[in-house]
Amino acid sequence: MLNISTLPRKLLDYELELFFQILPGNISAYSEYRKLINKFYLIGTSRFGEGNYILADKNDQVDLTAPASAIYATGIVKTDKASYDISIHELFENQIEIDFVSSENSVLTHEEKIQSSKCFSTWKSGFTSPITNEKVREVHLLKNEIIIVISSSDKKIWVYEKSRGFNSLIPITTFYNEIMRVKGERNPEIVLNQKLIFENPNDFTDEDIAQGFLLYNKFMKKINIDYSIFTSANKVKKKQSFLDKLFGKTK
Repeated sequence: MLNISTLPRKLLDYELELFFQILPGNISAYSEYRKLINKFYLIGTSRFGEGNYILADKNDQVDLTAPASAIYATGIVKTDKASYDISIHELFENQIEIDFVSSENSVLTHEEKIQSSKCFSTWKSGFTSPITNEKVREVHLLKNEIIIVISSSDKKIWVYEKSRGFNSLIPITTFYNEIMRVKGERNPEIVLNQKLIFENPNDFTDEDIAQGFLLYNKFMKKINIDYSIFTSANKVKKKQSFLDKLFGKTK
C-alpha cells in the first residue's frame, strides 16, 4: 500500500522507482507514461479503497463513479520485504488509476530494495510469458509487426505492436464474443465459457483469432490498423486469401 496520511502529494522517488519497473524507459510508449506519472499528484483512493489509487493534477478530485479504464501496463515487483502486484491503467479524463497490492499488506517504505520485476511491457516475439516463463501462442496479424499473444499459463491475451514496442492487454469478454461471431458458434456451453480459449486452444484457429481481433478492434480501438490491408482480394493486385495476407505469403 501507499502512505495516504497526507494528500495530495507527489510520488516519492522510491515509489516511482517501483512503478517504473513495469514502464520501461527505453520504450517510447512507456517512457511518455513515466512523464505523466511523474508530473501528477497522488490525490486519493478510488472505488476499491486502499490499494486502488488515483494520480491527477494537484487540485483535482477523485470521481468514484468513473469506470475503470483499460490496463496500460501490469506486472509483479519483488523487494526484500514484499511482493507487489501493480497495474497502471490508461489515462482517462486526465487521471491515472493504479492498482497496487502488497503480499504483506504493508505500506511501501524507502528502506525496501528492489530484487526483481516481471512485466508484460518487455515482451517481444519469440519470448515466453514474462510472468510464468511458459510458452505463449503467437498469431501474426501482420507478420512480425502486429502479433496477438495468448498465454494459457497467465490466462492473458495481449497485442504486440513492433513499431511502438508496445504490449496492450486485451480484456477477454468482448474479444471472445467476436471470435464466437467469426466461428458462428451458437452452443451456450461454448459461447459463455471464455476460459476455453486457454484450456482448449486447438479449437481456435489462427484465422478465428485474427478475424475476431479485427472485429473487436473496430469498436474498442486498441491499436491503429489500416483496415484496407485486409480488404477483399479484388482490391489488391495479387489475389490473396486472408491467411496469405496474415502470414505474409504470396501466391
